[in-house]
Amino acid sequence: RPIFVAVPMDEHLLKEGVAVAMAVRLFAEKAVSLGKGAKLAGVPVEAFITQLGAMGVPAVDYPAEELDEELSTIEAHA
Repeated sequence: RPIFVAVPMDEHLLKEGVAVAMAVRLFAEKAVSLGKGAKLAGVPVEAFITQLGAMGVPAVDYPAEELDEELSTIEAHA
C-alpha cells in the first residue's frame, strides 16, 4: 500500500483532475489493477483504458513471449 504518491503537475492533471492522474500513476507503477485504477479515477474501465492511452501508459503489459503465445493460440482457433 503506497504511503505517498507523487503526481506531476501537467496538462493531464489540470484537464482530468487529481483522481484520474493519481489512478493512472498508481496503475503505471503496478500499485493497483486496471479495475481498481478505474474505480479510483471514478470512471468506467473503458474510459480509464482510453485515459491510459492518452497519457502513454499501456493498459496491458504482456511479456513478449506471453504475447506471442496468446497470438498463436488465437490464430490456431481462427
